[in-house]
Amino acid sequence: MASTGFKFPGNAANYARQVRPDWSSPSNVLTSNNIRSSVSLDAASGSDYLGTYNFNMSVPTDVTITGMTVRIEGYATNSYIALYVLEDVANGTGGIDSNLNIGTLPTTEGNLDYSSIDVSSLTPTIANTSTFGIRIYAQNEDGSTRTTYIDSISIEISWGTGSRVQFIGI
Repeated sequence: MASTGFKFPGNAANYARQVRPDWSSPSNVLTSNNIRSSVSLDAASGSDYLGTYNFNMSVPTDVTITGMTVRIEGYATNSYIALYVLEDVANGTGGIDSNLNIGTLPTTEGNLDYSSIDVSSLTPTIANTSTFGIRIYAQNEDGSTRTTYIDSISIEISWGTGSRVQFIGI
């Protein structure tokens, strides 16, 4: 199986989600460098979206995408991450897969990898556009104020190689 390897985004921004706390310095998630974006969450509350796009995926146009892994590097206490995979991150349109509770960030710096993403509607043409990417939000599951820190976000897309065989019943 071939893949792009993990790619970092070229762009990141905060996107409003009702009246929620903003992510500080969204562009800090563009590389893994221990300079983080963060959001402080009141008890049982969630954040705005942190959107990342322009991953320069370079998926060959003649393949079928078979998988996608999102890697979020950071840490938090009692916060889970929800994920939206979108064709157009800035406009929040073209949903590929959405509203996934992908897990809890570790309490010390580490990676949260998530690969159970439905890629059935993700084509190389979509993956290769500069608007393709993800939005995440953090949700505090605790009874007190917590802060979520994100150092980097990256995506890996994989595809199968070899020929396809189609069986037709008689």
